[in-house]
Amino acid sequence: MADEIFYLDSAKIIAVDHPANTNVYSTTSTLLYNLTGQGTIYTVSSNPATPVSAVNGHGQNVLPQISKLDGNYTTGTMWGWNNITLNLGNLASASDIKLVVAGKITWPTTQAGGNNFLKYQNQPGVMPSPPPYMEIKAANGSWVRVPDNRQFPLPDVSDNTFVVNLTGLFPTNDYELRINTYQNIQFDYIGVDTTPQQDIAIHIILPSSANLQQEFTTNSYSSEAFTKYGDVKSLL
Repeated sequence: MADEIFYLDSAKIIAVDHPANTNVYSTTSTLLYNLTGQGTIYTVSSNPATPVSAVNGHGQNVLPQISKLDGNYTTGTMWGWNNITLNLGNLASASDIKLVVAGKITWPTTQAGGNNFLKYQNQPGVMPSPPPYMEIKAANGSWVRVPDNRQFPLPDVSDNTFVVNLTGLFPTNDYELRINTYQNIQFDYIGVDTTPQQDIAIHIILPSSANLQQEFTTNSYSSEAFTKYGDVKSLL
């Protein structure tokens, strides 16, 4: 298998002053690499609404798993398509619709996972590890894919909470949403917030120093030009 190489473009601390009755969350990254809206800070209610229903691809009710942030996760099949269909309720009067999501992804660590990736890596038009995507209901009742620049992000390997902005996506008053995931993405919480954005003050703290060093010896076969060790503050 090829080495995994990580690139860090910037590093900073963000502190947010916000009203006491709200929480603040940011967006998270996506495999589609569309940076529009990434890093936006959203305010949400301290008590978002619970979806009316949540059903997985096997027809099982998973509302108990996603209704509370309690470490009780949904489960998914690794290297196979999974989905959760949410009924978000009657949101016809909402000017803002934001999904508050807590979840994580588990990547395979076995040879079977690597073999699955290699099986599809060179097939034209086939993504061996496709990113998640959302679907909504069209006027005729059929499921249609959300535009790529508004798609569901790829969660981190550790549990994190983020916002998915759904404002303006629904063409009708049918507020059903289907989240399709290929990797083993597990959801701990999904809430619906319709409160307007509150006034906030964002404070950015840039690093005063940044030093890149190798932490431990690896069996990496990577070659070519990489960032030199030492002071990398100017890159961040």
